[in-house]
Amino acid sequence: MIVELKKNKYVRIRPLVNPLKFHLAIDAIIDAAIPGRIWVDNENDPRSALIWDLRYSYYLAGREDNYEFNIDLRKLFTKEIAPTALVRGIKQYFLVCSEAWKTVIMDKELITEKSYLRTIPRCYYVLKTYRRGDWKQPLPPSFQMKFIDNQLLRNKTFKNLNSLIIEIKDIAGSTEEFLRKGNFGYCLLSSELEILSWCLSFVHGHSCEAWVQTIETHQKKGFATLTVASFVDYCQNNNLTIGWHSTKANQGSIRLAEKLGFERTSEEYFWVFGDHEA
Repeated sequence: MIVELKKNKYVRIRPLVNPLKFHLAIDAIIDAAIPGRIWVDNENDPRSALIWDLRYSYYLAGREDNYEFNIDLRKLFTKEIAPTALVRGIKQYFLVCSEAWKTVIMDKELITEKSYLRTIPRCYYVLKTYRRGDWKQPLPPSFQMKFIDNQLLRNKTFKNLNSLIIEIKDIAGSTEEFLRKGNFGYCLLSSELEILSWCLSFVHGHSCEAWVQTIETHQKKGFATLTVASFVDYCQNNNLTIGWHSTKANQGSIRLAEKLGFERTSEEYFWVFGDHEA
């Protein structure tokens, strides 16, 4: 059995999502800070849950050996969720889950045929001791570190602005929603008014998660380090704790995090990545 929870009952799944509590979006959905939908096996005593942020991300929590829920999960995903996502222009998805859930998804083909799915192991870091307080000193001459606000996002003279906006929409759906929800970011601007690197946040409560991206032709020049350092400065000045998600294989991301003082936690999980149109 699977049933959609009403928003006033979202708090009932908190015990189930405790192993994924380091994902801020889950708490944000439960608290109705961002849009989302939640399905469970039993609305009064839930044992398994699927959480959707109405965009690319789905979170599986609770018991992975819940036979009836698992049977209905595939029906829900293929007959309701996938068509709804496609109407919204969302063609790809990733499920965030534990290793146990990943195994069940792949072995039992809970979502779709496993030949269409890819699994990506991921890890989680938190900032412990900040190590780049002097980031302004190595900033190249005539370069600027800019706070991302509405004025910057409307300045069409900046090269690569479109790429930055696409990344923001991946986090919040629109630039307006990104800023309205209290999210923020920094970007590095060259003397030629080209956006070279940016670090964006997803904020909930007194915590945030960081996303960093550097234009491919400007990678391995230290620009990401400078941009994230300015981002960390802002977080420390505003008493925000910072989380950092990375794939285990992304050594560039891991080295950058560790260089700035992030430390790896014991929290590990998987992305099960697929296409709604497959």
